[in-house]
Amino acid sequence: MKLKLARRMIIRFTILAITYSLPSPIPAQLSRKPLLEARLTLPSRAIRNGQLLNFRIEIENVSDGAVLVGRNPNLIYNWPFRVELQLQNSAGQEFAVGHAGLLDAPPLADLSTENGILKWWIPLEPHTFMGIYSTLRLSGVPPGKYKLYGTYTSFPLRPLEASSVSGLSIFQGVVKTQPIWVEVLPES
Repeated sequence: MKLKLARRMIIRFTILAITYSLPSPIPAQLSRKPLLEARLTLPSRAIRNGQLLNFRIEIENVSDGAVLVGRNPNLIYNWPFRVELQLQNSAGQEFAVGHAGLLDAPPLADLSTENGILKWWIPLEPHTFMGIYSTLRLSGVPPGKYKLYGTYTSFPLRPLEASSVSGLSIFQGVVKTQPIWVEVLPES
């Protein structure tokens, strides 16, 4: 009886020792460096309701390897690669700015090629960026001071056959820009 108990204790101790000596996956996830960063720029910090808002979002590869990003981001809500703007008042209430709507049958961003070039993805080399310029009409937002920020979203709408192509990482997720304080003015 004592021998069985001793064996159980040794086995439990061995399992605990092995478990605690293995590196934990949690610190690696916490210290994981992001692949992309995003920046928002505006020509003016005063925005009038009913007028056009010009903006630029830059997507920068901050990793040490090339990353595949969406080739044609736009403003359609269910497009695989899109940019969005949000306003947030001091109470934390958010206002969407200029969503263009939905497509009945959104495209599926896969790893297909046309003439030897990936149809849906473009490689972004380390420490380089791409810019997305767009214009939206601001309407229905009460006048006041707001934080304005943008997001770049990349979801291919179906699982990709591979997590990388020829050693390139594929960015799938959301990157948020820095907030910019703006003042929304009433319509003129």
